[in-house]
Amino acid sequence: MEDVPTVRRERTAQRLLRIRSAKTLGAAGPAIPSPFSLGHHGGMELRLYAEEILFGRDIETKLRRPRALVDTARGPALDRLPVLPARPAGLRFLDEGESRPREARFPARGLLARDRDRGRVMHFFANHELLALELMALTLLRFPEAEPEFRRVLAGVMIDEQKHLELYLGRMAALGCDLGDLPCGRFFWERLKDVPTPRHFLAGMSLGFEQANLDFAAHYLDLLAGHEDQDTLAVLRSVHDDEIRHVRRGLDLFRGELADEALFPAFRAHLSFPLGPQHARGRPFSRGAREAAGLPRCFIDEMEADGASRGRPPRLRLMNPAVEDERANRPPTELTRRIEDDLALLPALVAEAGDVVLLARRPSRARRLELARLGLASVEWLDLEEAPRQLAGRPLADLAAFGRSPRSAATARVFGVTEKGLDAEDLFDKRFVLPLRERLLDRLDPVDRARVAFPATRVCLDPAEAIAAAAAGGFVIKPALGAAGRGQLRLRRASASPAEAAGLAARLAGGRAFLVEDWLAREADLSWHLDRDAEGRLGARGLVRFHNDGHGQFLAAETARAETTLPRELQRFLKGEGPATGWLDRLLGALRSVLEESLRPYPGEGPLGIDMMIHRAADGGLRLQPLVEINARLSMGRIALELGRRLRRGRPGLFAILRRDRGHDEIAGALELARRRPARLRGEPALLEDGIVLLGDDLPERRFLPLLAVGEARRELLAWPGLISVGGR
Repeated sequence: MEDVPTVRRERTAQRLLRIRSAKTLGAAGPAIPSPFSLGHHGGMELRLYAEEILFGRDIETKLRRPRALVDTARGPALDRLPVLPARPAGLRFLDEGESRPREARFPARGLLARDRDRGRVMHFFANHELLALELMALTLLRFPEAEPEFRRVLAGVMIDEQKHLELYLGRMAALGCDLGDLPCGRFFWERLKDVPTPRHFLAGMSLGFEQANLDFAAHYLDLLAGHEDQDTLAVLRSVHDDEIRHVRRGLDLFRGELADEALFPAFRAHLSFPLGPQHARGRPFSRGAREAAGLPRCFIDEMEADGASRGRPPRLRLMNPAVEDERANRPPTELTRRIEDDLALLPALVAEAGDVVLLARRPSRARRLELARLGLASVEWLDLEEAPRQLAGRPLADLAAFGRSPRSAATARVFGVTEKGLDAEDLFDKRFVLPLRERLLDRLDPVDRARVAFPATRVCLDPAEAIAAAAAGGFVIKPALGAAGRGQLRLRRASASPAEAAGLAARLAGGRAFLVEDWLAREADLSWHLDRDAEGRLGARGLVRFHNDGHGQFLAAETARAETTLPRELQRFLKGEGPATGWLDRLLGALRSVLEESLRPYPGEGPLGIDMMIHRAADGGLRLQPLVEINARLSMGRIALELGRRLRRGRPGLFAILRRDRGHDEIAGALELARRRPARLRGEPALLEDGIVLLGDDLPERRFLPLLAVGEARRELLAWPGLISVGGR
């Protein structure tokens, strides 16, 4: 029995020999310039050339290259689109929706030492060249009245595509792979077969798929460089160089009189869903090839920063930090509006690649580009007002807001999606945790219970009652609906003058209820983060240390495990010793059980944050307050936790929100530090090693600037005089 690979190689070799011996093959005559020069006599009609490629049922016909072409008999536009281009017997397309079988997927990097697997790579590229060739032929037949320059350039590119296909077939034969050994994808065809204008075709093909090939060809050049397959490398280099020219020619035709800054928006506008800029790039991103193709720097920056989904229905992300205010029917203040504007990009830091972040003003190109390069955000950034039009007709997954609120519900209705997150208004009320504290204590053994202490708490229904309760012995007044320490008051003595009481009452006006608690001698703030799934189960994500100011408002959160960022005394306390060894794990297990039971009546899935506090008791010992409050929403600690996953193992990081107030400008100091300590990546995969990442643009009106400080930059940030008042602990 003959060796199958040998038979395939001989069959392909014979086919190539027939092609090269054909009388009309360009290789038999003088070299054909590209772009092809269309004459007026003495050559094959361009229409006939396109018809042979589109409808030819053998590879020899599709690869037949004319010595000369004329374009005098354009004929009518093709009135009926073929479902698929004609293909030789045995060259099968995957059916719509059919999954590619494992053996028909791109081989893994470690397998490329085998001839057969390198042949499979050539098969993928050969099918792409053949599809591009057939689509160009279809476009010529669909738009006979297109500008002569468009038809001339397209004809020249088609000659190159035939050459590429022949090169790939030759390498496949040498590597033991024949055209048809693998089923062929049809993505290119389905996306471009019915574009409405030649300009749309240029956006999808020249600036789309051919631009992406600048990355894919370069990527496989790198992958194959260590396998001493010089013939395959030579083929890829030749194709890569030609693709640069093809992109340049398509760019010249597409842009017309467009200014550089207008080019990317026009390109994006000429792509029809599901095609988008994300299909015009691969990994790694090759700036050099794009510069060689003449793409403007601003266009290349937008390409690199764009993180639109490659097919998965994206989740919408929205920053609405005034969740508690909305639920308490408090109108937005200038402060809450400023917080929302200044922190608008934070949802991108917890988003999956390809999600859509909705905001009133998109971050600058420089900021989006930095976040993409650092691996912190690979999302699609859309203006909130324009997004309904831009997303019309696209399948969307759901909406994940900072927290569920009337506003997020209205936004979900605008886009016709469901809303992700816990649908539990009660959880936003600080009174919800009070009975949970008792249930938790009941589940702890005496040893573990001795390490836990809750403050005495009284619920008051109006400001006067709250002030009277504080004067009677409690010192902290918290609105039942409030977030990040906003509205929290501390009485430093047990009485208040009539004038002071009136001032306090004014500040507390509008609240529906208040908690009055003893002031605890705080040693450290912690937050425990969980995810609730559709079945109501809670999965733990991690324990984070965060820093508040004297009013209980958030300043910063550590990205490393909480136990590693605490003073040693506090670390020993959490670890326990003797009978108490492992007490924290037991407590968290009991707390998770209590939470699952308490949340059972409420629908929804999403993030959950539990604020905790280590404090000093009157006897001088340490205690844990494990249920300060519940955040049934995204929280700053959760953002810090997610950022920590983008840092090199063992590198400390600090997620901070700096402020610009009258007489005190932390932001100016941070910008100076960022200039001296730019962010650096290291390793494979590349992760953050050191430096400052600004998580917002430096705008004069900005009052809050979030940032991430890593490594030595974290230490400098904590030590910067007046920059952040967490004491470097």
